[in-house]
Amino acid sequence: MVLLPQSVTLEYLGRRDTILSYVLDDLFDGVYIVDLHRTIVFWNKGAERITGFASGEVVGRFCGEEILHHIDEEGVALCGGACPLVRCLTAGEKYSAKVYPCHKSGRRFPVVTNVAPIRNESGEIIGAIEIFRDVSSEEEFRKLQQKFSNLMTLFFRPTALNEVLSQARAGGELESRERDVTVM
Repeated sequence: MVLLPQSVTLEYLGRRDTILSYVLDDLFDGVYIVDLHRTIVFWNKGAERITGFASGEVVGRFCGEEILHHIDEEGVALCGGACPLVRCLTAGEKYSAKVYPCHKSGRRFPVVTNVAPIRNESGEIIGAIEIFRDVSSEEEFRKLQQKFSNLMTLFFRPTALNEVLSQARAGGELESRERDVTVM
């Protein structure tokens, strides 16, 4: 939970001339802040780089307003009740999820997003902050690993393959053994 001191408001969080905005702009991750109506009040440079949308294109707009079009892994649109921001603002709890926003160019890509409510000095929710990271590289690596594993099962017995994989995962030295092998 983010609890703001009395002097900090959503207007302050949306300003581009504060130390906080400079710090948030230097982050690798995308960061945006919304008010209770899910109007975007801050959009950092990481969000610009990841999504292709400049701050001027999104600040002041409703986050569900045809900007990122988040979907889940099954392709279900999240901008209604399943949206992590909606859940966060409604329940007042932090949420993490893997979602697939739409880049400005139109391509979908995976991100891991973390959302937390922002509260005023009285503890009332006044907005939320969402921090997201593009995990496209990790997804590609996972798919490549799966293809490799599928290919290896064509050439090795499951027992031998599992032994090699378990030794590789353990980080130990592979034990050399001489074996008779037949390849057809």
